[in-house]
Amino acid sequence: QINPENKDYKLQLASFYILGKKREEARRRIDTVLSESPDNIPALYLNISLMALDNEPSRTMIEKYEHILAIDTVQPRAHMALSQLFARQKDMEKTETHLKMAVSQAPKNIAYANSLYRYYLLRRQPEDARSVVETLISQVPGKAQPLVLLGNFFMSQKQGVEAEKTYLQAIDTEPD
Repeated sequence: QINPENKDYKLQLASFYILGKKREEARRRIDTVLSESPDNIPALYLNISLMALDNEPSRTMIEKYEHILAIDTVQPRAHMALSQLFARQKDMEKTETHLKMAVSQAPKNIAYANSLYRYYLLRRQPEDARSVVETLISQVPGKAQPLVLLGNFFMSQKQGVEAEKTYLQAIDTEPD
């Protein structure tokens, strides 16, 4: 039996309303949960999703993500989102800080590591970029994607022979 007053049920329903482009219905359910539990992290994330869809200012979303981190500092998703918001504001110090936090809190997340890797390449910090990829390789052994990133790194550094070896290693790791 589904309890319509259950917070998780309300949030799941809000997610469906967001997907169905019924933002006001979603907002109503999210607001109900937040009025009862202002620190409900899933509700805060959904609220931020609505804010993004409504093109709210970055500063407002930053405040919401920082509120999530004040509740629970181990939120790699919040760190990743903050890194993107700060990058849009061209605050590279905060961008890097939050990228590093996301990767440290989710060391096996290839997408997070890839973002930090690309950040370092764009900032012309190749040794930091390489370190990120090598750490990722040790965190997710048996995965080809980190090896492809390392191959790409070697290509960006004009080290074609090393790149080829690494790409072949990636193929051997996951031949399919």
